[in-house]
Amino acid sequence: MGITAMTSDLFHKPVPVDASVSTLSVEAPPDAVPFISEPAALPADLLDGGEVVFLAVKPSPWSVVFCSLPWVLGGLMISVFAGWFATRSALIVEGAFLQVIWAVVGLRIGLAIMQWVSRVYILTNRRIMRIHGVFRVNLFECPLASIINTGVTIGPHEAPVKLGTIWFNTGQNVSDSSWYHLARPHEVHDRIRRAIERTLDNSP
Repeated sequence: MGITAMTSDLFHKPVPVDASVSTLSVEAPPDAVPFISEPAALPADLLDGGEVVFLAVKPSPWSVVFCSLPWVLGGLMISVFAGWFATRSALIVEGAFLQVIWAVVGLRIGLAIMQWVSRVYILTNRRIMRIHGVFRVNLFECPLASIINTGVTIGPHEAPVKLGTIWFNTGQNVSDSSWYHLARPHEVHDRIRRAIERTLDNSP
């Protein structure tokens, strides 16, 4: 089974995944903190027969801020420059111009919110998956046995709010498969690693 990435129309039959299903079903060390994943709606035909969801999580809502902040800062800079320019010229179109600028910023914030709502990261007993897409759903999947290496990176924008990104090395030239802006990234990564190791141990 290889790595696949595909697009399809919006899913029509979501199946809720509750915390009891999303918790990784491998033995955790006695001092491990229990992890409860955020419930997510999964398409009814997403899973193969016998496939079990260990984890279904969404990025932190902070991802909306990270995606929108450059646009907000750009809007502020343009507004300041427009105000400075208007005081030194006879132009009287400053108000309408700023309305257009902030309408664009508002649209970008709205798009960031829709992107966050549509994105979910899934770990099963067979593979990792990433689902996202506003108008068309994009599904990336990779068998656990095909993952060469994984790791956690914490960017300067993620550190203050205790978030992190999990990256996957699949050994193939595929689109970015990272899980961005996750709360408790090291704990999520540890569970992914244990699922991968369990899969490799059970492989013939």
